[in-house]
Amino acid sequence: MTIKLDSQQIELVGRAALEAELIRNGFEVAQPTRDRGIDLIAYSDDPDKPFAAIPIQMKVSSGESFGVYRKYEKFNNLVMVHIWNVLDKPRFFVLPYEESLKFVPDLDG
Repeated sequence: MTIKLDSQQIELVGRAALEAELIRNGFEVAQPTRDRGIDLIAYSDDPDKPFAAIPIQMKVSSGESFGVYRKYEKFNNLVMVHIWNVLDKPRFFVLPYEESLKFVPDLDG
């Protein structure tokens, strides 16, 4: 039996997959209380290194989709994480916001 998930459920599955991948790679993960364009914050709190944090905006798809929007350009050092095929074998595409712009000729606002 195949269950059809709505877009919010797909995003939740993607968030869980990304959090697991970040934790596997030695990061801690925080979720802002309000979503104003930053979905997650990945950070390192290694006591032997300076504190570092990276704001992340996720775009999750059960297929293959890529989207970048101008409303995110206001965030310094924002990283876009596009997660494709999240319900099967997730593929992660991690790019700084500025690099993501090169892949989208016309932004939707």
